[in-house]
Amino acid sequence: MHRNAPSAVAPVFRPRSALGRTALLALLLASVAMFGPLYLITIPQGSWPATAIIQGTVTLLFVAAYLLYRRTRVLATRDDVVAQSFFGRTTRFSPADVSSVVLARTYRSGASDTVPQLVMRDVHGERMLRLRGQFWSEPVMRQVASAAGLPLMVIEEPLSSAEFFERVPGAASWFENRLSVRVAFWVGVVGLCAAAALGLMRLLGIPAIG
Repeated sequence: MHRNAPSAVAPVFRPRSALGRTALLALLLASVAMFGPLYLITIPQGSWPATAIIQGTVTLLFVAAYLLYRRTRVLATRDDVVAQSFFGRTTRFSPADVSSVVLARTYRSGASDTVPQLVMRDVHGERMLRLRGQFWSEPVMRQVASAAGLPLMVIEEPLSSAEFFERVPGAASWFENRLSVRVAFWVGVVGLCAAAALGLMRLLGIPAIG
């Protein structure tokens, strides 16, 4: 089979559609809760266009993220596996190059429930494909492996993230299982939120305390 073109009849697998719909609903509710009071303040002041611009920008970012999410997919046959990630990166490989396919369940951070994880690795233990249960359902994971003609090695007992990465070397992305990265991420999120709040107050002419 020609490797530059996947089979025309290759089944297409997509992440959970309900997750995208939930995100759009959250955007709608957040818009009402956040921007409704702002319009009540800014319309009498005549500064409502700034609020509208901010709301439009946030809405466009959410819609763009939703469209990117809906483009995420995996095509799998016994000859070819093609995966397109959220950011548009395309990975292509032959099932013949896959050495192991592991299906496990890991605990959510700070929770008692678990999510499935599917990892395909080559003979060197390098990750070729990983499907996370936050976005992909377990039936779809099993269908991907079946469509590629690959046997599953199922880890029956639930694992913590650290145990999962220890049992399945190479599964972790560069940002996972590293405390320094998590701390830097949350510091960045807090800083970004603070900067956005101060910028919004400045645009609306609201003086900062102190």
